[in-house]
Amino acid sequence: MLLTLKSIKKVCCYGSMLVLFFCFTINQVNGQEEQEKTKETNSQEEQGKNKEVTLRDRLFFGGNLGLAFGSVTYIGITPLAGYRITPSWSAGIGVKYEYYKTSGYYGDNYSTSIYGGSVFTEYMFLKNVITKGISLIAHGEYEALSLDQQYFEDPLLPHGRFILNSVLVGGGIREHVGLRSSINIFILWNLNQTKLSPYENPTIRLSFYF
Repeated sequence: MLLTLKSIKKVCCYGSMLVLFFCFTINQVNGQEEQEKTKETNSQEEQGKNKEVTLRDRLFFGGNLGLAFGSVTYIGITPLAGYRITPSWSAGIGVKYEYYKTSGYYGDNYSTSIYGGSVFTEYMFLKNVITKGISLIAHGEYEALSLDQQYFEDPLLPHGRFILNSVLVGGGIREHVGLRSSINIFILWNLNQTKLSPYENPTIRLSFYF
């Protein structure tokens, strides 16, 4: 049947693994350079403690980008913006857009877009785990996505698009790669998981903050 929910979930899984591999590859390449800059960074951090905290210091931006091509084409972009309420607690908003295209069993092509937004909060409850610069983070999020009904096997839904609400909770690891930049890897569970959800429980999410 058309663009199945199973194929969407499979692409999400494969996309997450590819991005994870890409993140760790970059991290290994830059590891030596970061070690050489440790003393300089520590000095800057000490100076930062004595500096007045501004709005720009509290704001952060980021997101993630996913790509996959083949029998199923996937393009996903999720920009976000957040505010550091305290050094350990932050909150923000995000926007999501995902495009899927696949070939049907009889040579027909089908495509759909998933889009929506979210609000999230994060709390860093443990710093410098294993090594300096790595922290453990708790994450909570409310997400609302607009889905195309014709690609989801539920005849009770009205024709056209509908809103799917999800509550995601979990945690992960944050690795700081500078004074403001970090790579984040989260494992999240959807507390409102249904057969209509575009990803499986748990889902792996990778994001970049700066």
